[in-house]
Amino acid sequence: MSFTPRTSYGNFGSSQYMQYALARTGVAMPNCFTYATARISEIVGHNQPLDRYKVSGASQLWNAYAPEYTRSSIPVLGALAIFSGGVAPYYYGHVAVVEGISDGKITISESSYKEFNFRLNKMYQAPGSYYPNGYNNLRLCGYLIHKELAGVKLTNENGTYTLTVPTNKRRDSPNGIIAETLPTGKKLTYTNVTTFNNLRYISWVETEPNGNKYRYFVYAPNNEATNSGYSESQLINEVGVATLTQNVNKRRDTPTGMVVETLKSGKKLTYTNKWIGNGHRYISWVETEPNGNKYRYFVAVSGSEKYGVDQWATFGGPSTDTTAPQTPTTKSEIDESNVKHWGVDLSEHNIDSIDLSVYDFAIIRCCYGENTDKKLDQWIERMNGLKKPYGLYVYDYAINDDEAKAEAQYTINLAKKYKPELGVWLDMEDADEYKKKRNAWTKERAVQTCKIVCKAIKDAGFYTGIYSSTWFFENWFNDSELNQYDKWVAKWDKNDGLYHSDTSSIGTIHQYTSIDSHSGLSLDKNAMYVDFDHYKSKIADNTQKGDNNENKNDVIEDDTKKEQGSESKELTSLLSMIISLLKKLLSIFGK
Repeated sequence: MSFTPRTSYGNFGSSQYMQYALARTGVAMPNCFTYATARISEIVGHNQPLDRYKVSGASQLWNAYAPEYTRSSIPVLGALAIFSGGVAPYYYGHVAVVEGISDGKITISESSYKEFNFRLNKMYQAPGSYYPNGYNNLRLCGYLIHKELAGVKLTNENGTYTLTVPTNKRRDSPNGIIAETLPTGKKLTYTNVTTFNNLRYISWVETEPNGNKYRYFVYAPNNEATNSGYSESQLINEVGVATLTQNVNKRRDTPTGMVVETLKSGKKLTYTNKWIGNGHRYISWVETEPNGNKYRYFVAVSGSEKYGVDQWATFGGPSTDTTAPQTPTTKSEIDESNVKHWGVDLSEHNIDSIDLSVYDFAIIRCCYGENTDKKLDQWIERMNGLKKPYGLYVYDYAINDDEAKAEAQYTINLAKKYKPELGVWLDMEDADEYKKKRNAWTKERAVQTCKIVCKAIKDAGFYTGIYSSTWFFENWFNDSELNQYDKWVAKWDKNDGLYHSDTSSIGTIHQYTSIDSHSGLSLDKNAMYVDFDHYKSKIADNTQKGDNNENKNDVIEDDTKKEQGSESKELTSLLSMIISLLKKLLSIFGK
């Protein structure tokens, strides 16, 4: 179906779709839920509810959507963007409609309760991204995509397909939720094929143990035989670096596949394979996209199949004049041996169904400002049940010294109640622009808050540190007074759910992604570079010291009593001697 973006409110308020939405929700405009109901109805051309049953807020849509939708971590035009979190009046979450997609960002149309009927807004498209205009910590859960927008037309075809690269298996649609990542060499039996976004997918239906049936999709380029004569088995292993000397197309899946971009002269490319044919010499490699999909790419590096003739690139690394296959470098990913433990950080924004048993630890949000996280008790109970350690963190909202002190004391009170084993951390960021709007998001203010809060937490006897991104650690939080506090470093790299870099030179914890690569849903994941004992709370040490001091005082008291008793005995003995001497003198003079 064709899609026409909505760029203004116009007379939409009097449309048949708005009348339906008002009747369905029972809430007058302006309202995000009512607007989104009318807008999706307009897009599909008929009345369409958002929810399976009437929910109390937009955030509940993520688990109670109407059967016409499927969940996805990847947006399409017309998709519903679902947000959760926030505080009053935004604790009901938010829903908006995707009107545009470009450069990793989405343009959404939206309405807001008692604020505005319509506006366009732009934000990052990755699940877990914060809503850009404040609204107290709203975060993107993901997207609900109507079946009529998916544009999936299945063709009957029975066959088997062998994967040549690790590939995501998605449920309900080609861009649906990731059920699992299938390994290279996996053989799949399929019953249907479809083309989605100019890419070929195979599909089939599976019956789960609980009796539910789901359709699955796997990206499967038809690369066994192409017009170029290419097949995967013809690839030659070779690792090197090519520097382009002219503009060249970068193609996906095969040497003659879809052009994804035109690379400029001077571009350096690291490759792992080469292929010769179709009148050219090609270099090739596999990339993992932000959505978790893996694709093989090809770039022609000469205008001839003959080595050294009409070259379009210069080369470093292994010579390209090798006819026998070379063994490629096996360590293509970052060395993980420095990581001691793998964990997650959690808050009320996370879904309840996270399997915490597969992680070693968690850092749990205890509060934001002076507001306790709604799921604090729930997450701590889960971790205690698994007998796994956890730390706490406070999301900073202080805009002056007094608020920083109050925020610190509120956090300390919670820490004393829950006794975290992995420290109490200060989350120093401004994702919802709360501080920026109050002219309080400056280096001076942020550093001052860090000093106040961290000192208070440390003085209360807890291990503490600061959470922020690498840029802020390098440019803002480089004050020497902050060197005494640990760093929890946010560095997402490709943000594909995988670990790509080591930040142990900056701090002991690295938040390396906001995506769960298995489900495609929002989940902050962390690598820890030290053992748990590193964060041992000084509360216990102080208590122990207090006990020792008390024991010492007891000993001093006993010694004092002994000394007093000894002195008393000596005095009594001396008096006895004096009395005895006086008696003798009196007896002598008396005679």
